[in-house]
Formats: sequence, structure tokens, C-alpha cells
Amino acid sequence: MSLFDMQSMEWTPAARLLAFIAGMLALSSSMLIFPCLTSCFYKVEPHTQKVCKTRLFELGNGSHLLYWSFAMVGGLVAGAQVTCILLVPSMLAWTCYHYSAGGMPHAVLNLALTVALAYFGFAPFPMLQPMEWTPATIFLAIHTPLVLMAALPMLVGGKIMDAQYEQKPWVKELFL
Repeated sequence: MSLFDMQSMEWTPAARLLAFIAGMLALSSSMLIFPCLTSCFYKVEPHTQKVCKTRLFELGNGSHLLYWSFAMVGGLVAGAQVTCILLVPSMLAWTCYHYSAGGMPHAVLNLALTVALAYFGFAPFPMLQPMEWTPATIFLAIHTPLVLMAALPMLVGGKIMDAQYEQKPWVKELFL
């Protein structure tokens, strides 16, 4: 079996949904990465133009979306049902982003996709295999909480972010 032998993968409804979401994210990210398509992207998603104030933010946002879609494709090949479960929190955060930025239709669409991901992920509850503790899994077990702790103030907001902005005023200029 070669790396590119996709016929051995089972195209379940969960796999089809993941492929659809990954494709949408890949197309959206390419519209942000390539300057000739950015104006088309802002016609579809005008609330993102308020967030992406400079070309650097457009590239950053587009590359993160592209990386997210590649991770979905990797999860699609590894196991669609578990990937659907793991995507639910990030899709909820993406829904909150669209809602807070003023893109109500996008927030509703993301919420519908999140509900579909939760359904396909939890409908027959998956049987997880015992994890083999390789050096890569040990590294990720240590790295993941560290990344979450760094992202937590941005996700929580409120007084925690106000304290961050008081300590580093140049950060406030970048994100507000």
C-alpha cells in the first residue's frame, strides 16, 4: 500500500463531511494567501477585513487555515470519526469568532457544521485503541497543554486580556 492509495480508505459520511470542510478551508486560505484573490474573499466575508488589518495578518490567517485543512486531511486518513470529535472545540471557537466579528450567516453555518461533526463523531461512540507511548506522543502530551495555556488568555478575554495589554501595550495596537 502506497502513501497515495486512497482506495483503501472508507468514505463514510464522517469522512465526506471532513473532506468538504477541509476543502472549504483550503479554498478560503488560498484566497487570503494570494493577493489577487483577497478582494474576492472580503466580498464573501467582509467581517474578516476588520480583523486582517495588514497583509501580514492576511498571510498569517490564511496559513493557519491552510494548516488546519491539512490537519483535517491527515485526520481523515487516520480516522474520520475521532477527527470529527477532536474538531468540535475548534469549530466552536471558529463559530464564536464569526459571531463576535459580526458575520452572523457564517456563525450559523459553522454552528451547523459543528453539530454535524458532533453527530458523526459521537453517533456510534468510537472504540479507542490503547495509545502507544512513542517519543512523538510524549512530546505532544507535553506540548499541547503549553500551547493551550498560552492561548487561554486570548480565548477568555476580559480582565485577563486587559492585564496582558497593560503589560505589553504594543500588543493592544496589533489586535485592536
